[in-house]
Amino acid sequence: MKKRKPTSIISAIVLATSLSASLSVASEYPEKSVEVMVGYSAGGGTDVMARTIATHLESYLGKDAALVVKNYPGAGGQIGFTKVATADADGYTLSTMNLPAALALTYDRKADYNADSFTWLANLVSDPNTLVVSKDSGITSVEQLIQVAQKKQGAMTVGLAALGGTIIFQQSNLLKLLTLS
Repeated sequence: MKKRKPTSIISAIVLATSLSASLSVASEYPEKSVEVMVGYSAGGGTDVMARTIATHLESYLGKDAALVVKNYPGAGGQIGFTKVATADADGYTLSTMNLPAALALTYDRKADYNADSFTWLANLVSDPNTLVVSKDSGITSVEQLIQVAQKKQGAMTVGLAALGGTIIFQQSNLLKLLTLS
């Protein structure tokens, strides 16, 4: 079985714009509340995971640390992801990110962030995803799918389930996503 890169199976990950500033004064950290941004509505799976992890992080940080979970729903998570990507790099902003859908947005539409906009800290949930094609396609591997997509030059449509609907990719973006995994 071919080993997959973590980004192909991670469903939720905590990231920060930067912890380096706060780590240099670790004895004083945190001096204020830490905001945990969730790019989805309250009550969903990602929100529940963030609130559960926040409780454990508060205990770990001690000193009456307070992590405040704030929801920034909309655009399949893009509103929340943009907020964390543009937040001050002071160690007081954490976020959750669901992959691969979160980064797929950057191929599908203009986004003010990309994979390099974040410092990836931890994989909290492994949620295997599957890639399927019609049984009648004759495609039996990702390598074969890439070859077919290259030959079809824009004639393939791909759907990815996402909050609020399905993201449909152009063939060129499909190839970019397939070569990430």
